[in-house]
Amino acid sequence: MAKKFLDIHLEGMDDNGEKLKRILDECIPVAISICPETLRENGIYSKQYPYLPKFIDLIGEIVSKSGNILGQQGNMHKCKYSHKFADPWHENYCLYNKPLSAEEQRELMKKGRETLTGLLGKSPEMYVPPNHLWDFTTLNIAN
Repeated sequence: MAKKFLDIHLEGMDDNGEKLKRILDECIPVAISICPETLRENGIYSKQYPYLPKFIDLIGEIVSKSGNILGQQGNMHKCKYSHKFADPWHENYCLYNKPLSAEEQRELMKKGRETLTGLLGKSPEMYVPPNHLWDFTTLNIAN
């Protein structure tokens, strides 16, 4: 029987780290995909996560374990364009505006990768486009 593996997207960290602690303590194999902006001390999400240092430490320990994977979920997880009536929680590809250039997408990916590597001590091993919206430019740059 194949080993079970959990893919986690950390967009809401509201349980004081209890789930992350259990994953660490029980050595549950995981891929954790993180939006780098959620970990930045003065980021747009920082007030939502008062336990940020604890999360960073736990995530760093989890992804340092052999077999666990660190995924990068964009950079900001928010579209550069202003949206009045549409969901703004995408980054690489917007359904309502002109596409982002290769340079723009490359810069977003680079900045996010640098944040995760700096905070967690491990470079992301996979890229997850925010809200699963991507184009072939995203695919080419992520490879």
